[in-house]
Amino acid sequence: MSFQHGACSSDVVRLAREAGYRYLFSSDPHLVDSENLEADKRPFGRIHVPENQWTCDDQGLSFEKLASFLFFRPIA
Repeated sequence: MSFQHGACSSDVVRLAREAGYRYLFSSDPHLVDSENLEADKRPFGRIHVPENQWTCDDQGLSFEKLASFLFFRPIA
């Protein structure tokens, strides 16, 4: 479940989990530690990846530029 504009409270998260949603997404700009995924943790964050000079080259998405763009993002 992806919360509209990332807005959620602990009560909404609890109700979503009780309804059976396993994956919840906020709009908090952080990366996810994929080695520490637990069902009861806070919702996953999301990072907007722009298609511009920071992430693309003449051929499209540049993995090197994308890696540099994401390197300094916090991991939650």
